Amino acid sequence: MVVGIDFPNGDWKLELIVDTRENRTTSIANNQSPFGTTDSFIEKLNSSGIQTHQTCLSIGDFLWVAVSQSDPSLKYVLDVLVERKSVRDLESSVFDGRYEEQKFRLQKMRQHGINNIFIIIEGDINSTESNCDLRAAICSYFSSGFHVTNTLSFQSTLDFLTNVSKYLEKGLKFHFSLQGQHFEETSALTDASYATPISDPVIGGSGVKKFVKFDDFQRFSKKENY
Repeated sequence: MVVGIDFPNGDWKLELIVDTRENRTTSIANNQSPFGTTDSFIEKLNSSGIQTHQTCLSIGDFLWVAVSQSDPSLKYVLDVLVERKSVRDLESSVFDGRYEEQKFRLQKMRQHGINNIFIIIEGDINSTESNCDLRAAICSYFSSGFHVTNTLSFQSTLDFLTNVSKYLEKGLKFHFSLQGQHFEETSALTDASYATPISDPVIGGSGVKKFVKFDDFQRFSKKENY
């Protein structure tokens, strides 16, 4: 069944979803100084004017949604997902098999319209004896079509998230078809509901773009589904 959805001008807002498990502390260089907890991320992002919401994400650590202000339960996932890893976490995931499993699940997100997948690697990859293995893992990320960025400070990671938020917000204001356009929602595409704007929005590309509802994204991206 296909249902029309109309979003009046100004009826949206941008929200950054932060995984509640982002309360771990990761380390830089000497593996002693904290890289930042959920509370510090939220505090700094909010102080930069970024609206955030914490929940347990099925996959990834950060993603952005467009929220209807007239119906806050209506949220559509935008085309950007961020996985945040410390050097130590990436190293351990390579050796215990989590790396391949996580990469496979991230690749599957493209089936549901999440094409811009960013991997943030925090810390100095040259500080570990597994340097060659880490570089091979990073190359594999690139060959899988992911965007990889290496941050050496808590502030650098914050700057990255802030810049993406502002870019997406600008896209919502000037380019994104949520604003004053008509959507079609359908449950016939895989197991989720999508909104289909008339033209492709933020971060490049062209043609029709489908956006999945946040609740459906949470459901189909669960680990047990793959």
